[in-house]
Amino acid sequence: MLTAPLVVWWVFHEFRVFRNRRYAVLMMYDGERPVHRSVVTPGWFRFPFMSVDDLQIGDTWTHPDYRGRGIAGEAIRQVAERETATCGRLWYLTEEANSPSIRAAEKAGFSRYRVGRRTKRLGLRLLGAFVPARESPA
Repeated sequence: MLTAPLVVWWVFHEFRVFRNRRYAVLMMYDGERPVHRSVVTPGWFRFPFMSVDDLQIGDTWTHPDYRGRGIAGEAIRQVAERETATCGRLWYLTEEANSPSIRAAEKAGFSRYRVGRRTKRLGLRLLGAFVPARESPA
Protein backbone atom coordinates (compact mmCIF):
# COMPACT_ATOMS: atom_id res chain seq x y z
CA MET A 1 0.00 0.00 0.00
CA LEU A 2 2.14 2.82 -1.31
CA THR A 3 0.78 6.29 -0.54
CA ALA A 4 2.10 9.77 -1.25
CA PRO A 5 3.07 10.37 2.41
CA LEU A 6 5.04 7.10 2.50
CA VAL A 7 6.94 8.19 -0.58
CA VAL A 8 7.72 11.54 1.07
CA TRP A 9 8.96 9.82 4.27
CA TRP A 10 11.16 7.48 2.22
CA VAL A 11 12.60 10.46 0.29
CA PHE A 12 13.29 12.26 3.58
CA HIS A 13 15.07 9.14 4.83
CA GLU A 14 17.12 8.71 1.66
CA PHE A 15 18.12 12.37 1.53
CA ARG A 16 18.92 12.42 5.25
CA VAL A 17 16.37 15.07 6.19
CA PHE A 18 15.70 13.15 9.39
CA ARG A 19 18.12 13.55 12.33
CA ASN A 20 18.91 9.83 12.45
CA ARG A 21 18.52 6.69 10.31
CA ARG A 22 15.73 5.04 12.35
CA TYR A 23 12.81 5.62 9.95
CA ALA A 24 10.46 2.61 9.88
CA VAL A 25 6.91 1.61 8.95
CA LEU A 26 4.78 -0.91 10.84
CA MET A 27 2.13 -2.48 8.62
CA MET A 28 -0.64 -4.79 9.84
CA TYR A 29 -2.64 -7.03 7.50
CA ASP A 30 -5.75 -9.17 7.55
CA GLY A 31 -4.61 -11.76 5.04
CA GLU A 32 -3.51 -9.70 2.03
CA ARG A 33 -5.54 -6.65 3.03
CA PRO A 34 -3.63 -3.79 4.69
CA VAL A 35 -5.59 -2.73 7.79
CA HIS A 36 -3.16 -0.45 9.64
CA ARG A 37 -0.03 1.62 9.16
CA SER A 38 2.11 3.47 11.72
CA VAL A 39 5.15 5.41 10.58
CA VAL A 40 8.15 5.91 12.87
CA THR A 41 10.15 9.02 12.02
CA PRO A 42 13.15 10.67 13.65
CA GLY A 43 13.03 14.38 14.32
CA TRP A 44 13.38 16.90 11.50
CA PHE A 45 12.96 20.66 11.13
CA ARG A 46 9.19 20.58 11.77
CA PHE A 47 9.84 19.14 15.24
CA PRO A 48 12.62 21.26 16.76
CA PHE A 49 11.93 19.93 20.29
CA MET A 50 12.99 16.39 19.32
CA SER A 51 16.54 15.35 20.17
CA VAL A 52 18.76 13.50 17.70
CA ASP A 53 17.92 10.11 19.28
CA ASP A 54 14.17 10.72 19.60
CA LEU A 55 11.54 9.02 17.47
CA GLN A 56 7.93 9.84 16.72
CA ILE A 57 5.03 7.54 15.90
CA GLY A 58 2.82 9.26 13.38
CA ASP A 59 1.03 9.10 10.08
CA THR A 60 -1.11 6.35 11.57
CA TRP A 61 -4.00 5.02 9.53
CA THR A 62 -6.49 2.23 10.10
CA HIS A 63 -8.81 0.93 7.39
CA PRO A 64 -12.34 2.22 8.11
CA ASP A 65 -13.74 -1.33 8.30
CA TYR A 66 -11.29 -2.12 11.12
CA ARG A 67 -11.55 1.02 13.27
CA GLY A 68 -12.70 0.72 16.87
CA ARG A 69 -11.12 -2.73 17.32
CA GLY A 70 -7.98 -1.65 19.18
CA ILE A 71 -5.69 -2.18 16.18
CA ALA A 72 -4.11 1.29 16.34
CA GLY A 73 -3.45 0.97 20.07
CA GLU A 74 -1.84 -2.43 19.54
CA ALA A 75 0.34 -1.06 16.73
CA ILE A 76 1.47 1.88 18.88
CA ARG A 77 2.21 -0.51 21.75
CA GLN A 78 4.28 -2.75 19.46
CA VAL A 79 6.30 0.19 18.15
CA ALA A 80 6.88 1.45 21.70
CA GLU A 81 7.97 -2.03 22.82
CA ARG A 82 10.49 -2.24 19.96
CA GLU A 83 11.85 1.30 20.08
CA THR A 84 11.84 2.70 23.64
CA ALA A 85 14.88 0.76 24.83
CA THR A 86 17.09 2.21 22.08
CA CYS A 87 15.77 5.72 21.44
CA GLY A 88 15.81 8.91 23.47
CA ARG A 89 12.15 9.78 23.80
CA LEU A 90 9.29 8.27 21.86
CA TRP A 91 6.71 10.86 20.83
CA TYR A 92 3.14 10.55 19.60
CA LEU A 93 1.61 13.78 18.29
CA THR A 94 -1.99 14.29 17.34
CA GLU A 95 -4.56 17.04 17.12
CA GLU A 96 -6.34 17.79 20.40
CA ALA A 97 -9.68 17.10 18.73
CA ASN A 98 -8.62 13.64 17.47
CA SER A 99 -10.18 11.62 20.29
CA PRO A 100 -9.74 8.17 18.65
CA SER A 101 -6.02 8.82 18.16
CA ILE A 102 -5.62 10.05 21.73
CA ARG A 103 -7.46 6.98 23.08
CA ALA A 104 -5.26 4.63 21.01
CA ALA A 105 -2.09 6.28 22.34
CA GLU A 106 -3.35 6.19 25.93
CA LYS A 107 -4.29 2.50 25.60
CA ALA A 108 -0.73 1.89 24.42
CA GLY A 109 0.62 3.48 27.61
CA PHE A 110 1.24 7.05 26.49
CA SER A 111 0.09 10.03 28.53
CA ARG A 112 -0.43 13.63 27.54
CA TYR A 113 2.73 15.61 28.00
CA ARG A 114 2.40 18.90 26.18
CA VAL A 115 -0.07 20.92 24.17
CA GLY A 116 1.40 22.78 21.24
CA ARG A 117 0.69 24.69 18.11
CA ARG A 118 1.71 24.54 14.50
CA THR A 119 3.53 27.51 13.01
CA LYS A 120 3.84 28.68 9.44
CA ARG A 121 7.03 29.53 7.59
CA LEU A 122 6.80 31.72 4.50
CA GLY A 123 3.02 31.58 5.00
CA LEU A 124 2.93 27.78 4.58
CA ARG A 125 2.02 25.23 7.26
CA LEU A 126 4.01 22.64 5.31
CA LEU A 127 7.22 24.54 6.05
CA GLY A 128 6.26 25.41 9.61
CA ALA A 129 7.06 23.66 12.85
CA PHE A 130 5.21 22.11 15.77
CA VAL A 131 6.05 24.03 18.93
CA PRO A 132 5.15 22.72 22.39
CA ALA A 133 3.40 25.61 24.12
CA ARG A 134 2.36 24.48 27.60
CA GLU A 135 1.94 21.55 29.94
CA SER A 136 -1.09 19.41 29.15
CA PRO A 137 -4.10 19.95 31.41
CA ALA A 138 -4.77 16.20 31.39
